[in-house]
Amino acid sequence: MKIHEQSLGYDEVARLATVNRYRIACSPSEHNLEYFAELACETFEMPVCAITLIDHEKIYIKATFGTVCKRLVPRTKGLLGELLTADEVTVIEDDQHTAAFSAIFGESIDYCAGVAIVTEDGYNIGSLWLMSNKSSGSYLKRESLFVKFVKDLTDRMNLWIAVSENAQTRLQNVKLISENEKVIEKMSNLMDYQEAVTNANSVLENVLDSFEMIFQQAPVAMGICSGAEKRIWQSNYRIQDYFGKVELLGRELDGIIMSVNNEDFGVLLKKVYLSRESYHVEEASVLINFQDGPKYIYANLSLQPVGRMGDEPDNIIFLLDDVTSQIFSKKISEQANEVL
Repeated sequence: MKIHEQSLGYDEVARLATVNRYRIACSPSEHNLEYFAELACETFEMPVCAITLIDHEKIYIKATFGTVCKRLVPRTKGLLGELLTADEVTVIEDDQHTAAFSAIFGESIDYCAGVAIVTEDGYNIGSLWLMSNKSSGSYLKRESLFVKFVKDLTDRMNLWIAVSENAQTRLQNVKLISENEKVIEKMSNLMDYQEAVTNANSVLENVLDSFEMIFQQAPVAMGICSGAEKRIWQSNYRIQDYFGKVELLGRELDGIIMSVNNEDFGVLLKKVYLSRESYHVEEASVLINFQDGPKYIYANLSLQPVGRMGDEPDNIIFLLDDVTSQIFSKKISEQANEVL
């Protein structure tokens, strides 16, 4: 009988976090785990099966077949709470250790065979046990197949994790779309644009996690720079797409946006930082330092001072909406109307 020994540098905190992920993801699918417990008994001709997840102090018995027991028991010194050696079958036949299994599962158990449940990133999170009374003549006959069976079970649990997290992502996306629609609706009315940014700032102070999702998926190029140093420390997907392969994080914002309507952008940033007053301009002539050199564009630009965000004490959110093509189209239309 071999018991898993943690290797040097083993991260128990990460293991426990992984246990919690699988515990939550597998909870709606416990009927499927019950199916695997029954299938294990049928495949290996054993009367009792239990599937467990093991955290720091508790053993979650996620599924059983052939017995009825509590779903949550303390993680005592019994071998049910030990982390078994990976890719091996641990067999227990001595009364000293099988008595603990009988106490939990309410059967006269004197033979146990277990295999560790090990995730794809190497965390030992629990076990699958097959149990019997030796007088019944039931004992594990195909150990290598048992190991493969548990790996198949682990793959299925990984699938449940992916489905669960994908569902959470879809739910977050629905919320994000709803938030974006509200933002776009407000931004469509330019008179209310600044109010929307100000309201977003008040929300940021209390729901930073929700803001992170909205921020990254926003349809407008956005970023955050430190107020004093003007260094960009966060940018969303839209601004990253806009500037291509240029690395923005860590750069000074006034080294990228050089001027606005011929006013030095560094001076403008300093005014906003010191006054703590927001700034917004529409269809402005903006000089941008692109990878292939400086170039003028027309853009709507907003600068919004905000309070503490994470480890940053003073910040400025900047929004850049390139409207060059719209301005050119409008001018062409105006010229065509004059000709007509």
